[in-house]
Amino acid sequence: MKKFLPVLLLLSVILILSCSTHKFINKDVNPKGKIAVIIGDTKLKSENALYADNFSQALKAGSTLNVLSQKQIKSSLGSYPERIKGPYKIVGVDEQPKPDYSLRDMDSLAAIAKKLNVQYLYTFWIPQAIHAKQAGSEAVQYWYVAELIEFPSRRIIAQGDMNMIYIIKGNTAGPVPRSVEDMCKYFSEIVAKEIIENIGVSR
Repeated sequence: MKKFLPVLLLLSVILILSCSTHKFINKDVNPKGKIAVIIGDTKLKSENALYADNFSQALKAGSTLNVLSQKQIKSSLGSYPERIKGPYKIVGVDEQPKPDYSLRDMDSLAAIAKKLNVQYLYTFWIPQAIHAKQAGSEAVQYWYVAELIEFPSRRIIAQGDMNMIYIIKGNTAGPVPRSVEDMCKYFSEIVAKEIIENIGVSR
């Protein structure tokens, strides 16, 4: 099974910051469609909230989609976020989870989409994090998995997973996230840009 990436190596940092994150199964979407960004896991509360806020803002700023804010979502759903069974298997403490999209709780997602009256849900999970120290350097790496789904058709638009990282201390050649706030902003903007460009909803 694939281990978590050696996050403190410069090459790994470069690869993490530059890789494509999603596979696009369908690209024909309603450019004026209503979308909500949904937190699917409650374990890492601060990271989830930061990422969801940043991603929603980036999607709203760069696309023609009608993006609900996290405040609007919470107001409509009440007890939000709640844990939704995600499309992955946890295989070990120090091993990268294995994507398995057959495991996602589609019925719960459909109910959320109906309650929010949205055409699309972008749901993400951050189920695992590794805090690593090596030779005077220190970093935190998160594993992230997400899906963009159309409702009520339940049609999959995109699926993806990636590793997110921020460096607590250590030298790197070039700018990399240095805090959880920087990390969430940096990676959410990368993902939002990739999705906007691939489904053709740029402003």
